Amino acid sequence: MGKYSKRMRKNMTKGEKAMCSILESLGFRYKSQEPYFTESNIGGFYIVDFVIPHIKTIIEIDGEHHKRVEQLIYDDRRDRFFQKEGFTVLRYLNERVLNNKEDIKAQLLRLNLEKSRIVESEKKQVDKKKINEERRKKKEEKQKKHKEKKSLSKQDDKENWKWKTKKKLSPRELIRHRKKI
Repeated sequence: MGKYSKRMRKNMTKGEKAMCSILESLGFRYKSQEPYFTESNIGGFYIVDFVIPHIKTIIEIDGEHHKRVEQLIYDDRRDRFFQKEGFTVLRYLNERVLNNKEDIKAQLLRLNLEKSRIVESEKKQVDKKKINEERRKKKEEKQKKHKEKKSLSKQDDKENWKWKTKKKLSPRELIRHRKKI
């Protein structure tokens, strides 16, 4: 599989090479001809043309063979799989990539901006959850320490009573002390 991916990277179509230059000009970190394993199809995997991990986007460059019915069905199944995994799947025809680079750049920039905002809001939510969890743990620890302190103070009272009894308290003092405890 690794050799297959390398071979595919070496033999890219003109549209795929153009997409590489688009992604590089935008400064995106991406992987090309990247295999993804599927859980539903044991031992199966899909190789995507491009993946941009930080915005969970997959880009497919389609040639003429993608217009066949069997290929359309296969592509639809792949797209649904990746969407369930949380990816956005973009499909472009070779001709479109070669002829409309500026449109594709604009679309990718918009998508990057949208996804970055979503990722930031998700990070903030995760941070809030962590902060709340830490606060809850501190509160529980504080309550636990308070309970321990209370139980120690009761033990101290009992020990003090024993100590006081060694002093030979009068019966009235003993009764008063027992009432306090």
